[in-house]
Amino acid sequence: MITSDQIRAGRALTRMDQSELAAAAEVSIETIKRIERSEGHANAQSGTLYRIQQALELRGVVFVGAGEDQAGGPGVRLAADPRALMRETIRKAATDLATACTESRLVELDAPENMDPSAFAATVSATFSKLFARELRRILKHE
Repeated sequence: MITSDQIRAGRALTRMDQSELAAAAEVSIETIKRIERSEGHANAQSGTLYRIQQALELRGVVFVGAGEDQAGGPGVRLAADPRALMRETIRKAATDLATACTESRLVELDAPENMDPSAFAATVSATFSKLFARELRRILKHE
């Protein structure tokens, strides 16, 4: 779980103000302010923290857990190649969403009668991944 210090530090490294982070994470600015005021682990729902972390990671912030980087505590740093990190994050998010879609079996409900449901699920997942990645790249270009 990320800490409020990591969020503040990540925002500082990327030169984002609180309103920019709120917009990127699709949360209210009051949520960002409340989380950043807290001490230690950020006090928010896991989905909110995930969106905040993803928004910062897409801008090249790498979250370091306690003890991961020598003997220090939790922190953040910038990726050596933020664009590569962004591409990997987009790819992983698209894959995770496509997998969730397939595992939920929602895609099987609309499978054409002449097509195997698992083949249909694989086709939908691949298409969804491509569309998601393309849309996310389009959004990030405008920020």
